[in-house]
Amino acid sequence: MLSTPGFKSLMESNIFQSRLFAIGVDEVHLLCSWGLDFRPSYQQIGYVRKRFRDDVVMFGLSATLKKGKQFDTVCKFLGFRVGNFKFIRCSNARPDIHLTFRTLRTTQASEDFPDLAWVLTEPGKTLIFCASIQLGFKILVYLWNLQPENSVHGRCIRMYNSLNSAEYNRQTFELLESDSGVHIVIATDKLSVGVDIPDIRTVVILDPKTLDDLWQKAGRVGRDKSKVKDPQVFVYVPRTIMEQRQPGPKKKTSGNKGDKDDSGIDESLRAVINAPCHVSEIDAQYDNQTTYPPCSPACSTCASRPPLAPQTPCTCSGCIPESQTMSSATPKVPPRKPLSLSIRVTREMQEFAVERLREFRRSCWLDADELTTGMIPIESYLPDPLIETLIDSLPTFYTRSVLQSVVHDGEIDYGASRTIMAPFTTQSTYISDRSHELVQILIDLHTQFDGIRARKREEAKARRTLKANSNQRQSGDEEEDSDTASEEESAGPCTSGIKLRIDFRYVSNLNRPDKSDAIRPEKLIFLVHKLLA
Repeated sequence: MLSTPGFKSLMESNIFQSRLFAIGVDEVHLLCSWGLDFRPSYQQIGYVRKRFRDDVVMFGLSATLKKGKQFDTVCKFLGFRVGNFKFIRCSNARPDIHLTFRTLRTTQASEDFPDLAWVLTEPGKTLIFCASIQLGFKILVYLWNLQPENSVHGRCIRMYNSLNSAEYNRQTFELLESDSGVHIVIATDKLSVGVDIPDIRTVVILDPKTLDDLWQKAGRVGRDKSKVKDPQVFVYVPRTIMEQRQPGPKKKTSGNKGDKDDSGIDESLRAVINAPCHVSEIDAQYDNQTTYPPCSPACSTCASRPPLAPQTPCTCSGCIPESQTMSSATPKVPPRKPLSLSIRVTREMQEFAVERLREFRRSCWLDADELTTGMIPIESYLPDPLIETLIDSLPTFYTRSVLQSVVHDGEIDYGASRTIMAPFTTQSTYISDRSHELVQILIDLHTQFDGIRARKREEAKARRTLKANSNQRQSGDEEEDSDTASEEESAGPCTSGIKLRIDFRYVSNLNRPDKSDAIRPEKLIFLVHKLLA
């Protein structure tokens, strides 16, 4: 906003200049964590003050600003010089949080996430923070497949990220604030700051890179102590990092990446992970004290919300290993039963569905406005990974009954189809207006799949019948051989002492096109005479 022409004209307005009293910068720690690479323009915020009068006050706020290098960097960005500003530090300690570190056994390429299956049965509201939108979407589909009947078409489990429309994110936020039944929200950093929902009980953080990132996201839990009595935060970090806590030789880092090692985790977070008490190390990193004087005698907030007293004993996973606790969040991975043959998607079905969805993608691309989307590649309309995920969801989530629920009087309800397909169309905004067509395609795919399954059943039945007839003929031949042998034994020995057995089936083979195994009658008579001579 600061770089827009509108703000530039606002700064040049004498009326605005005369009325300006102060400039506030909230979440100033982002100047350091995001301003260095993700949002370089943040570094220009300090220069804005130079455009206003000297008596205009500038202040910055943050709940996670560590002492040392980070503090100095933020002061530099804002133009604060030593001796020219007042620094007020209050505690950001949350001794009420049950903090647990766990080993992350999956990667960005994983499709299954059994370590997270326990969130489906966890009471209260749960926030899952992912490093990328793609990873969050994979987790969403995995949880759907485990318990699709409780997903309620995306209302029980929802996503919150920058690829979603503003309307969808607004609905998700409102549903999370209310008691509407939203149980799990999978989010990116977009939901990690400035969120004051009072009754979130559980926060799950996957592979954080900095202590500020971890503690900001952890701060979303248990904001209202009267509504959440047992807030809990579970942090999943890579196996290589967790192994550093175990006794034995430690792996050396390269030491050439400043405050971060080869894993991308900064030293402050590594210190918290390796500390005997995670909570004590966090307090040391942020210079938290047990008592603080009020910021001013007139401050009612400081008087009404004093720092929380430390818990004794501490319940973090460093002081009490998780194996010794009875936490309700201990992973209980439900067994994932294989899909029955009646709903399983075979390779033939998958190839057919991929071709059909690619035709739909091409149709959307051809019908799009050339002026606004002419440079958008066709793959962006419905990426192949999204097609594969959509097909995988047909047996368990987008079942025929679920899709038929948006069909009324033979017509697909436009609004209901957008709602039911939102988890997929929000990942590809170019097809969101054609959700009703996508629903019809999925219904048609179910019909085609049923036809393929019926054909496969008939083919299997024919094979079983053929095999049974073949076994019956073989059994009849064996009985005939047995009867022939019995007759020969009852006839007694030949006068020449030779038992002669002629299988006349070979003679009947003369009628077959292939006569390689047949014996002509004249040759048979000759052989008999030779034997009896």
